[in-house]
Amino acid sequence: MNSFDIARLVLRLSIGITTAIHGYNKLFLGGRIAGTSKWFTSLGVRQATFHAWLVAITEIAAGIALAAGLLTPLASAAVVALMLVAAWTVHRKNGVLLTSGGWEYTFVLAAATTPIAITGPGHMSLDWMVFGAPLFQGLPGLFIWKVVQGPRPGVKAAAGIGLVMRLPLIKILEAFAAPNYSVLHRGRDVVVAHSVGKADRDRGCW
Repeated sequence: MNSFDIARLVLRLSIGITTAIHGYNKLFLGGRIAGTSKWFTSLGVRQATFHAWLVAITEIAAGIALAAGLLTPLASAAVVALMLVAAWTVHRKNGVLLTSGGWEYTFVLAAATTPIAITGPGHMSLDWMVFGAPLFQGLPGLFIWKVVQGPRPGVKAAAGIGLVMRLPLIKILEAFAAPNYSVLHRGRDVVVAHSVGKADRDRGCW
């Protein structure tokens, strides 16, 4: 464990707990599902009651999973998708600043979640303790694109593409690494190791 693990833990806990609280609020506080459904209807969301349940449950589940570091790529993808859809459908028309109901808050949550998906949850996580590495690499984007249904297809697609995938990042590194470097994927870590030739590798010099 190092300072990088602690930094990721702080991010996971703050974003995950905040997201879960939003879901809890939709289910048990204020107007509950009925009030959330009416709000969604006013935004032009079809099947508003279904989506109210879906968003509330997803926020709670994804928030708890992200905070615990469990199935982190999937949890991260869900949080990013939810925040991008909220930024577009709810806050976009109000400008940037939060004081006027703008999209800065949801954008920052999505942006802060993305590095967690790229780097992994760190050693202080259930993924590390139980699985040794995140599961479902490469799949969360497709899953979220199918499950998180917003009123605008462009937003759904943007939320589900490989914004938060670790596997594409590794492929990009492999594609753009200089010829004298080798990109290694060891568990949850990406290592760029200098290689000056096969003879050096055989001698264990890389």
